[in-house]
Amino acid sequence: ELVAVLPSPRGDRAARPVRSSSPYVAAWGEPPVVLRCGVPRPSYAADAEVFEISGVRWLPVRSGAETVWTVLDRAVHVEVTAPTVLASEPVARLSTAVSRAVPTR
Repeated sequence: ELVAVLPSPRGDRAARPVRSSSPYVAAWGEPPVVLRCGVPRPSYAADAEVFEISGVRWLPVRSGAETVWTVLDRAVHVEVTAPTVLASEPVARLSTAVSRAVPTR
């Protein structure tokens, strides 16, 4: 399970409580970086910008001050919502844990 193997603080962003009915959610910092496991596979155009970071394929969707990054190549889809100003830093830090804990499709 991915949430169980995540390192406690992410860089200088301390872990924070999460209000969710799902046990597969974790969050850090303010404004928060939020990770959710088991989200639906996103729909996206064939020419969408996809990034491979540490062997994990991520689809970023920017919306105002946030970017939602979704894993595309794993058996379970993982989503990370982060402030856009952080660019890919949150998913770069989480990619190794995703790669180790979540098998490819």
